[in-house]
Amino acid sequence: MILKKEQGYKALLLIADILGISAAYLASLAIRFYFFKDWDIFRQGDAPLEVYLNTLPYILVIWLVVFRFSGIYALALRGSDEIIAVFKAILFCVLISLSFLFFYREFEYSRAVLAFFAILAVITVLACRILVRWVQEVALKKSGSIANLIIIGNNSLGKQLADEISGYSFGYNLLGFIETEKDSPKGFKYPVLGKMKDVEKVIAEKNVQEIWIALTGAPREKLLSLVEICLKAKISWKMVPDLYEIMMDWVKVDSLGGIPLIGMRRSNITGFNALTKRILDIFCAGILIILTSPVMLVAALLIKITSAGPILFIQKRIGYNGKRFVFLKFRTMQIDTSRAIHKDFTKKWIEGTVEETNKEK
Repeated sequence: MILKKEQGYKALLLIADILGISAAYLASLAIRFYFFKDWDIFRQGDAPLEVYLNTLPYILVIWLVVFRFSGIYALALRGSDEIIAVFKAILFCVLISLSFLFFYREFEYSRAVLAFFAILAVITVLACRILVRWVQEVALKKSGSIANLIIIGNNSLGKQLADEISGYSFGYNLLGFIETEKDSPKGFKYPVLGKMKDVEKVIAEKNVQEIWIALTGAPREKLLSLVEICLKAKISWKMVPDLYEIMMDWVKVDSLGGIPLIGMRRSNITGFNALTKRILDIFCAGILIILTSPVMLVAALLIKITSAGPILFIQKRIGYNGKRFVFLKFRTMQIDTSRAIHKDFTKKWIEGTVEETNKEK
């Protein structure tokens, strides 16, 4: 789930960048061709407006590739760090554009347009990113899907997890940490809510809905006790695993900023998926019954001819969600046989005392 949210967030940032770049480019063209078309600084640009508009898709591709490899889609990038990173990425894009204009001679593009484009791009890209975050946070709050979160482990790993979600919640409200280290790492600015013995108290008082356990290398007994507390309180949990634990097939692994988080694997056969599966099950079963009906008819006749008793073995069993259902199968055993006979035969077979009645004489 976290991985999906991370990918969704980056996709929204990508859309914001496309809108920001496009808005800045079109605004720079408006300055060139409508507002200040008679200024001397634009007389170097002889290319018509149509050529500039046809260039926009290529600019988008080049700039977004540069953005991708410049690191501006890092989740923890906020504030002044984001402004500097965006500025550097756009400056690099401008240098690439200037290099292209130097070698491309079919049309002469206005350098002033490029200058306006670069300045406006910094503003519009940052503005679109801020708008995307604001809209997403408002949507999360209105949907009521924000969960109160605490992290167990005031260590460098726990700090890194907190840094990754700071400024953007992923649907989480980080309340604070449970102290496991005597000294917190440098730059640790998050509240400490208590010690390990206070976990249950903190869960109750702070209305915690999820816990992240950042205790790699911790004794298994300690981890199991924390999981038991989560199960008892009926809250979700994830943990940063040791390497060998990632191979376990009963857990699911999410990723936040490259850090793996383990949680219990749950079935995704719900809602529309469950309806689709049910329809597919009924359809496939109906087709197979029709196709195999001649074989089943022959099997039923052979059972009736070769032994006394009913053709089908009928039994009630427990199925999905604890519901009882009637189980049907072709009878393969004699009727009125005692289970004690089978138990006695099994015991003799294990002890090696079964008489071989079919041995050749």
